[in-house]
Amino acid sequence: MARRHRPLLLLVTLLLAIMGGVVAAPAYACACGAYEPSRQRDLSLSGEQAAISFDGSRERMAISTGLRTDSTDLAVLLPLPAEATLTLADSAMFDQLYDATAPEVITTENWLPGGSGVGDGAPGAGGGSVQVLEEKRVGEYATAQLRGTRDAVADWLGANGFRSRDDVLDGLGDYLERGWIVLAVRASLPGGGADELRNLQPLVAEFATSEPVYPMLLSATSEDRLPFRLYAFAPHRLDATVGAASLPVSFAGPFDAGAAPAAAAFAQPGAGFLTRFDDVLDPREITSDVAFADSAVGDQPLRGVIHRTVDRSGWTLAGGAAILIIAAIAVAVGVGLRRRRAAG
Repeated sequence: MARRHRPLLLLVTLLLAIMGGVVAAPAYACACGAYEPSRQRDLSLSGEQAAISFDGSRERMAISTGLRTDSTDLAVLLPLPAEATLTLADSAMFDQLYDATAPEVITTENWLPGGSGVGDGAPGAGGGSVQVLEEKRVGEYATAQLRGTRDAVADWLGANGFRSRDDVLDGLGDYLERGWIVLAVRASLPGGGADELRNLQPLVAEFATSEPVYPMLLSATSEDRLPFRLYAFAPHRLDATVGAASLPVSFAGPFDAGAAPAAAAFAQPGAGFLTRFDDVLDPREITSDVAFADSAVGDQPLRGVIHRTVDRSGWTLAGGAAILIIAAIAVAVGVGLRRRRAAG
Protein backbone atom coordinates (compact mmCIF):
# COMPACT_ATOMS: atom_id res chain seq x y z
CA MET A 1 0.00 0.00 0.00
CA ALA A 2 1.42 3.33 -0.93
CA ARG A 3 2.25 5.26 2.17
CA ARG A 4 1.39 8.62 0.62
CA HIS A 5 -2.05 7.33 -0.29
CA ARG A 6 -3.15 6.81 3.31
CA PRO A 7 -5.92 9.11 4.54
CA LEU A 8 -5.74 10.17 8.16
CA LEU A 9 -8.33 7.76 9.54
CA LEU A 10 -11.74 6.43 8.50
CA LEU A 11 -13.42 3.98 10.86
CA VAL A 12 -14.56 1.26 8.51
CA THR A 13 -15.01 -2.33 9.52
CA LEU A 14 -17.00 -5.01 7.76
CA LEU A 15 -19.17 -2.76 5.56
CA LEU A 16 -19.55 0.59 3.88
CA ALA A 17 -23.26 0.50 2.99
CA ILE A 18 -25.22 2.71 0.62
CA MET A 19 -27.07 5.65 2.15
CA GLY A 20 -29.96 6.94 0.10
CA GLY A 21 -29.70 5.80 -3.60
CA VAL A 22 -32.25 3.76 -5.48
CA VAL A 23 -29.84 1.53 -7.40
CA ALA A 24 -27.02 -0.21 -5.55
CA ALA A 25 -23.52 0.88 -6.56
CA PRO A 26 -20.77 -1.72 -7.05
CA ALA A 27 -19.27 -3.04 -3.84
CA TYR A 28 -15.57 -2.77 -3.07
CA ALA A 29 -13.79 -4.74 -0.38
CA CYS A 30 -10.71 -4.57 1.77
CA ALA A 31 -9.62 -6.48 4.84
CA CYS A 32 -12.48 -5.14 6.92
CA GLY A 33 -15.32 -5.80 4.47
CA ALA A 34 -17.34 -4.19 1.66
CA TYR A 35 -17.33 -0.49 0.79
CA GLU A 36 -20.16 1.19 -1.05
CA PRO A 37 -20.60 4.92 -1.79
CA SER A 38 -23.97 6.63 -1.77
CA ARG A 39 -25.95 6.31 -5.02
CA GLN A 40 -24.00 5.45 -8.19
CA ARG A 41 -20.70 7.03 -7.19
CA ASP A 42 -17.08 6.12 -7.92
CA LEU A 43 -14.94 4.59 -5.22
CA SER A 44 -11.42 3.19 -5.14
CA LEU A 45 -9.42 1.75 -2.24
CA SER A 46 -5.69 1.49 -1.72
CA GLY A 47 -5.48 -0.91 1.21
CA GLU A 48 -6.21 -0.91 4.91
CA GLN A 49 -4.32 -0.52 8.15
CA ALA A 50 -5.72 -0.84 11.63
CA ALA A 51 -4.63 -0.44 15.23
CA ILE A 52 -5.86 -2.14 18.38
CA SER A 53 -4.79 -1.58 21.97
CA PHE A 54 -5.60 -4.25 24.59
CA ASP A 55 -4.72 -3.93 28.28
CA GLY A 56 -6.20 -7.21 29.51
CA SER A 57 -9.83 -6.15 29.94
CA ARG A 58 -10.56 -3.37 27.45
CA GLU A 59 -9.70 -2.80 23.80
CA ARG A 60 -9.46 0.27 21.58
CA MET A 61 -9.86 -0.14 17.82
CA ALA A 62 -9.17 2.29 14.97
CA ILE A 63 -8.97 1.68 11.21
CA SER A 64 -7.51 3.69 8.33
CA THR A 65 -8.35 3.00 4.69
CA GLY A 66 -7.06 4.59 1.48
CA LEU A 67 -10.20 6.10 -0.05
CA ARG A 68 -10.92 8.06 -3.23
CA THR A 69 -14.55 8.73 -4.10
CA ASP A 70 -16.81 11.44 -5.49
CA SER A 71 -19.53 10.44 -3.03
CA THR A 72 -20.50 13.00 -0.40
CA ASP A 73 -21.37 10.48 2.30
CA LEU A 74 -20.63 6.95 3.40
CA ALA A 75 -21.96 4.58 6.02
CA VAL A 76 -20.26 2.00 8.18
CA LEU A 77 -21.54 -1.04 10.06
CA LEU A 78 -19.09 -2.39 12.62
CA PRO A 79 -19.76 -5.48 14.78
CA LEU A 80 -18.32 -5.16 18.29
CA PRO A 81 -18.36 -7.63 21.19
CA ALA A 82 -19.80 -5.02 23.60
CA GLU A 83 -21.20 -1.50 23.75
CA ALA A 84 -18.40 0.96 22.99
CA THR A 85 -17.22 4.37 24.11
CA LEU A 86 -16.47 6.50 21.04
CA THR A 87 -13.74 9.13 20.91
CA LEU A 88 -11.56 10.89 18.37
CA ALA A 89 -7.85 10.10 17.96
CA ASP A 90 -4.89 12.06 16.64
CA SER A 91 -4.88 12.23 12.86
CA ALA A 92 -1.11 11.67 12.65
CA MET A 93 -1.18 8.35 14.50
CA PHE A 94 -0.83 5.97 11.54
CA ASP A 95 1.84 8.00 9.78
CA GLN A 96 3.93 8.05 12.97
CA LEU A 97 3.40 4.34 13.61
CA TYR A 98 4.54 3.56 10.07
CA ASP A 99 7.73 5.56 10.54
CA ALA A 100 8.40 4.12 14.01
CA THR A 101 8.12 0.52 12.78
CA ALA A 102 9.67 0.89 9.32
CA PRO A 103 12.59 -1.42 8.48
CA GLU A 104 16.09 -0.22 9.32
CA VAL A 105 17.98 0.82 6.18
CA ILE A 106 21.64 -0.22 6.04
CA THR A 107 23.57 1.37 3.18
CA THR A 108 26.82 -0.11 1.85
CA GLU A 109 29.00 1.73 -0.66
CA ASN A 110 30.66 -0.40 -3.32
CA TRP A 111 33.88 1.16 -4.65
CA LEU A 112 35.13 -1.85 -6.63
CA PRO A 113 34.28 -2.35 -10.32
CA GLY A 114 32.12 -5.38 -11.00
CA GLY A 115 30.11 -5.02 -7.78
CA SER A 116 26.32 -4.82 -7.61
CA GLY A 117 24.39 -1.66 -8.35
CA VAL A 118 21.62 -0.13 -6.22
CA GLY A 119 19.29 -2.82 -4.87
CA ASP A 120 16.88 -3.51 -2.01
CA GLY A 121 16.78 -6.63 0.10
CA ALA A 122 13.60 -7.99 1.66
CA PRO A 123 12.73 -6.93 5.23
CA GLY A 124 13.04 -9.47 8.07
CA ALA A 125 9.87 -10.37 7.75
CA GLY A 126 -35.68 -12.53 11.48
CA GLY A 127 -38.20 -10.81 13.60
CA GLY A 128 -37.92 -9.51 17.14
CA SER A 129 -37.15 -5.97 18.28
CA VAL A 130 -34.08 -3.79 18.08
CA GLN A 131 -32.53 -2.02 21.07
CA VAL A 132 -30.81 1.30 20.36
CA LEU A 133 -28.19 1.43 23.10
CA GLU A 134 -26.93 4.90 22.21
CA GLU A 135 -27.24 7.55 19.51
CA LYS A 136 -24.44 10.10 19.57
CA ARG A 137 -22.54 12.54 17.38
CA VAL A 138 -18.76 12.28 17.67
CA GLY A 139 -17.01 14.97 15.64
CA GLU A 140 -18.16 14.56 12.03
CA TYR A 141 -19.70 11.12 12.69
CA ALA A 142 -23.32 10.33 13.55
CA THR A 143 -23.37 7.00 15.40
CA ALA A 144 -25.86 4.47 16.77
CA GLN A 145 -25.21 1.26 18.69
CA LEU A 146 -27.74 -1.52 18.07
CA ARG A 147 -28.62 -4.86 19.62
CA GLY A 148 -31.29 -7.29 18.44
CA THR A 149 -32.03 -10.02 15.93
CA ARG A 150 -30.75 -10.01 12.37
CA ASP A 151 -34.13 -8.97 10.90
CA ALA A 152 -34.86 -6.33 13.56
CA VAL A 153 -31.49 -4.67 13.04
CA ALA A 154 -31.93 -4.91 9.24
CA ASP A 155 -35.33 -3.19 9.52
CA TRP A 156 -33.84 -0.38 11.65
CA LEU A 157 -30.98 0.12 9.21
CA GLY A 158 -33.34 0.26 6.23
CA ALA A 159 -35.64 2.73 7.99
CA ASN A 160 -32.66 4.97 8.81
CA GLY A 161 -31.12 5.20 5.34
CA PHE A 162 -28.63 2.31 5.47
CA ARG A 163 -28.75 -0.15 2.57
CA SER A 164 -26.87 -3.43 2.74
CA ARG A 165 -26.73 -6.73 0.88
CA ASP A 166 -28.33 -9.89 2.22
CA ASP A 167 -24.97 -11.64 2.65
CA VAL A 168 -23.75 -8.74 4.77
CA LEU A 169 -26.91 -8.80 6.90
CA ASP A 170 -26.52 -12.57 7.30
CA GLY A 171 -22.95 -12.03 8.51
CA LEU A 172 -24.07 -9.37 10.94
CA GLY A 173 -26.78 -11.76 12.13
CA ASP A 174 -24.12 -14.31 13.04
CA TYR A 175 -22.38 -11.70 15.20
CA LEU A 176 -25.68 -10.63 16.81
CA GLU A 177 -26.47 -14.26 17.70
CA ARG A 178 -23.13 -14.41 19.52
CA GLY A 179 -24.22 -11.44 21.67
CA TRP A 180 -22.31 -8.75 19.78
CA ILE A 181 -23.70 -5.34 18.87
CA VAL A 182 -23.65 -3.37 15.61
CA LEU A 183 -22.16 0.12 15.52
CA ALA A 184 -23.77 2.09 12.67
CA VAL A 185 -21.84 5.17 11.57
CA ARG A 186 -22.64 7.93 9.07
CA ALA A 187 -19.85 10.16 7.75
CA SER A 188 -20.09 13.22 5.52
CA LEU A 189 -17.08 13.47 3.23
CA PRO A 190 -15.26 16.73 2.53
CA GLY A 191 -14.28 17.71 -0.99
CA GLY A 192 -15.94 16.49 -4.15
CA GLY A 193 -13.58 15.16 -6.83
CA ALA A 194 -13.19 11.44 -7.50
CA ASP A 195 -9.42 11.87 -7.58
CA GLU A 196 -9.34 13.67 -4.23
CA LEU A 197 -8.03 11.77 -1.23
CA ARG A 198 -10.59 11.97 1.59
CA ASN A 199 -9.41 12.73 5.12
CA LEU A 200 -11.63 12.15 8.15
CA GLN A 201 -10.88 12.67 11.82
CA PRO A 202 -9.91 9.39 13.52
CA LEU A 203 -12.78 7.66 15.34
CA VAL A 204 -11.87 5.11 18.03
CA ALA A 205 -14.17 2.50 19.56
CA GLU A 206 -13.28 1.30 23.08
CA PHE A 207 -15.09 -1.69 24.60
CA ALA A 208 -14.78 -4.37 27.26
CA THR A 209 -13.40 -7.74 26.17
CA SER A 210 -11.52 -10.57 27.82
CA GLU A 211 -9.27 -11.05 24.79
CA PRO A 212 -8.13 -8.89 21.88
CA VAL A 213 -10.38 -9.07 18.82
CA TYR A 214 -10.48 -7.81 15.25
CA PRO A 215 -13.66 -8.71 13.30
CA MET A 216 -12.99 -9.82 9.72
CA LEU A 217 -15.42 -12.55 8.70
CA LEU A 218 -17.41 -10.44 6.23
CA SER A 219 -14.22 -9.91 4.24
CA ALA A 220 -14.68 -13.44 2.91
CA THR A 221 -17.25 -11.99 0.47
CA SER A 222 -14.56 -9.97 -1.31
CA GLU A 223 -13.50 -10.90 -4.85
CA ASP A 224 -10.00 -9.42 -4.53
CA ARG A 225 -6.95 -10.10 -2.42
CA LEU A 226 -6.80 -7.70 0.50
CA PRO A 227 -3.64 -5.75 1.51
CA PHE A 228 -3.68 -5.42 5.29
CA ARG A 229 -1.51 -3.90 8.02
CA LEU A 230 -2.32 -4.21 11.73
CA TYR A 231 -0.62 -2.55 14.72
CA ALA A 232 -1.34 -4.34 18.01
CA PHE A 233 -0.55 -2.81 21.42
CA ALA A 234 -0.65 -5.34 24.26
CA PRO A 235 1.25 -6.29 27.42
CA HIS A 236 3.39 -8.69 25.36
CA ARG A 237 4.32 -9.52 21.77
CA LEU A 238 1.43 -11.17 19.95
CA ASP A 239 0.94 -13.82 17.28
CA ALA A 240 -2.12 -13.44 15.02
CA THR A 241 -4.00 -15.86 12.77
CA VAL A 242 -6.88 -15.63 10.30
CA GLY A 243 -8.39 -19.05 9.84
CA ALA A 244 -5.44 -21.39 9.39
CA ALA A 245 -3.09 -18.66 8.16
CA SER A 246 -0.62 -16.80 10.38
CA LEU A 247 -0.11 -13.07 9.84
CA PRO A 248 3.59 -12.28 9.26
CA VAL A 249 5.23 -10.08 11.90
CA SER A 250 7.23 -7.17 10.46
CA PHE A 251 7.99 -5.37 13.74
CA ALA A 252 7.96 -6.22 17.44
CA GLY A 253 9.31 -4.20 20.34
CA PRO A 254 8.47 -2.00 23.33
CA PHE A 255 6.38 0.99 22.28
CA ASP A 256 8.44 4.18 22.07
CA ALA A 257 6.04 7.07 22.74
CA GLY A 258 8.71 9.53 21.65
CA ALA A 259 8.81 7.97 18.17
CA ALA A 260 5.01 8.05 17.77
CA PRO A 261 3.57 10.64 20.19
CA ALA A 262 0.24 10.71 18.32
CA ALA A 263 -0.28 7.06 19.35
CA ALA A 264 0.65 7.60 22.99
CA ALA A 265 -2.94 8.35 24.05
CA PHE A 266 -4.25 5.40 22.01
CA ALA A 267 -1.93 2.86 23.64
CA GLN A 268 -3.37 2.11 27.08
CA PRO A 269 -1.25 1.81 30.22
CA GLY A 270 -0.30 -1.84 30.46
CA ALA A 271 -0.27 -2.23 26.66
CA GLY A 272 3.33 -1.21 26.17
CA PHE A 273 4.48 -3.77 23.60
CA LEU A 274 3.86 -3.09 19.90
CA THR A 275 3.55 -5.79 17.22
CA ARG A 276 3.02 -4.96 13.54
CA PHE A 277 1.56 -7.46 11.07
CA ASP A 278 1.65 -7.11 7.26
CA ASP A 279 -0.05 -9.43 4.77
CA VAL A 280 -2.12 -9.72 1.61
CA LEU A 281 -5.15 -11.85 2.46
CA ASP A 282 -6.97 -14.30 0.21
CA PRO A 283 -10.73 -13.96 0.90
CA ARG A 284 -11.13 -17.73 0.46
CA GLU A 285 -8.88 -18.27 3.48
CA ILE A 286 -10.79 -15.89 5.78
CA THR A 287 -12.77 -18.33 7.90
CA SER A 288 -12.53 -16.50 11.23
CA ASP A 289 -11.92 -13.15 12.83
CA VAL A 290 -8.31 -12.33 13.66
CA ALA A 291 -7.29 -14.46 16.65
CA PHE A 292 -4.47 -13.30 18.94
CA ALA A 293 -2.21 -15.09 21.42
CA ASP A 294 0.96 -14.25 23.31
CA SER A 295 3.84 -14.97 20.96
CA ALA A 296 5.58 -18.34 21.10
CA VAL A 297 8.95 -16.51 21.05
CA GLY A 298 8.08 -14.32 24.02
CA ASP A 299 8.88 -10.61 23.85
CA GLN A 300 11.72 -11.12 21.40
CA PRO A 301 12.19 -7.86 19.46
CA LEU A 302 12.09 -7.86 15.68
CA ARG A 303 12.77 -5.16 13.11
CA GLY A 304 13.05 -5.61 9.38
CA VAL A 305 16.25 -4.63 7.59
CA ILE A 306 16.63 -3.31 4.06
CA HIS A 307 20.13 -3.52 2.61
CA ARG A 308 21.00 -0.92 -0.02
CA THR A 309 24.23 -1.04 -2.00
CA VAL A 310 25.30 2.20 -3.66
CA ASP A 311 27.64 1.68 -6.62
CA ARG A 312 30.64 4.05 -6.41
CA SER A 313 32.84 2.01 -8.80
CA GLY A 314 32.50 4.70 -11.47
CA TRP A 315 34.39 7.08 -9.21
CA THR A 316 37.07 4.44 -8.73
CA LEU A 317 37.47 3.98 -12.47
CA ALA A 318 37.48 7.74 -13.05
CA GLY A 319 40.07 8.21 -10.32
CA GLY A 320 42.26 5.48 -11.76
CA ALA A 321 42.01 6.97 -15.23
CA ALA A 322 42.94 10.38 -13.89
CA ILE A 323 46.00 8.95 -12.14
CA LEU A 324 47.11 7.23 -15.35
CA ILE A 325 46.66 10.45 -17.35
CA ILE A 326 48.64 12.46 -14.82
CA ALA A 327 51.37 9.81 -14.80
CA ALA A 328 51.52 9.82 -18.60
CA ILE A 329 51.79 13.60 -18.66
CA ALA A 330 54.55 13.48 -16.05
CA VAL A 331 56.48 10.91 -18.09
CA ALA A 332 56.08 12.95 -21.25
CA VAL A 333 57.27 16.11 -19.54
CA GLY A 334 60.26 14.27 -18.09
CA VAL A 335 61.21 12.83 -21.44
CA GLY A 336 60.93 16.27 -23.03
CA LEU A 337 63.18 17.85 -20.43
CA ARG A 338 65.82 15.19 -20.86
CA ARG A 339 65.83 15.67 -24.62
CA ARG A 340 66.26 19.42 -24.24
CA ARG A 341 69.18 18.96 -21.92
CA ALA A 342 70.75 16.46 -24.31
CA ALA A 343 70.32 18.83 -27.26
CA GLY A 344 71.79 21.77 -25.37
